[in-house]
Amino acid sequence: MSAASELAYTPIAELARRIERKEISPVEITGAMLDRIDTLNPRLNAYYTIFRDEVMAAAHGAEAEIRDGAYRGHSTAFRSASRISTNTGAPRAARKRWRTTLRKPNRVLSPS
Repeated sequence: MSAASELAYTPIAELARRIERKEISPVEITGAMLDRIDTLNPRLNAYYTIFRDEVMAAAHGAEAEIRDGAYRGHSTAFRSASRISTNTGAPRAARKRWRTTLRKPNRVLSPS
């Protein structure tokens, strides 16, 4: 099993303990998740836009906080990551189509 696959199946509480013990860094976890997305997304089409730079910047920020002794636990890191991965930075046309599609009842979502 690859490192990215191993991390993908590791419970979040275990990752938090490993981060706190400095066995793994948020940058390593984020990099592994991005590698996994790169591997699987061409087949799954689960992501329309990937904010790679923003996510890595947040991971480096979390790593700096931990290094400075300000570890805040996993909930803060993952709240930041989910905020970054929303569609707020997606191109305007994509956001509008996404919102319109979700508002229409009984509509099948498609990548078109």
